[in-house]
Amino acid sequence: QMDDVLVKPLLLSKGGVNVAIYGLGNIPDTRLYQTFVQGKVRWDKPQTGTWFHILVIHQNRIAHGATKFIPAEFLPGWLDFVIWGHEHECLIDPREETGREGGKIQISQPGSSVQTSLAAAEAEKKHCAYMDIRVGGDGVMQYRWKKIA
Repeated sequence: QMDDVLVKPLLLSKGGVNVAIYGLGNIPDTRLYQTFVQGKVRWDKPQTGTWFHILVIHQNRIAHGATKFIPAEFLPGWLDFVIWGHEHECLIDPREETGREGGKIQISQPGSSVQTSLAAAEAEKKHCAYMDIRVGGDGVMQYRWKKIA
């Protein structure tokens, strides 16, 4: 049901590292925008253990009208990392943005892997990346985002 969204994660555990991967997409932007505004997007977080929370979202990030996008401030501030699909421009280096409740979220927008049009944003160099997540000496999950030219 698109007017009441429960986002459930895929939970992965290996070697003391716990990763919760959430996916969100394929909902018309205006409808999802309104669902966020109405507080009807809910998140099913693991209740025990320490988790590294990743959201993979495939929605407009750039405003194409008043409600035809999803602003970062709609996303929960407890997310550790967001991989933002749909936009073609490659902004792969993570940038800190503010989520709900003032939480800081690292967002990467890998963009399309090849040029798909003659738009100026498509003319920039394309990249891909991989993520290495480990438990640090202080017990906190740490990650390395490695860009590949």
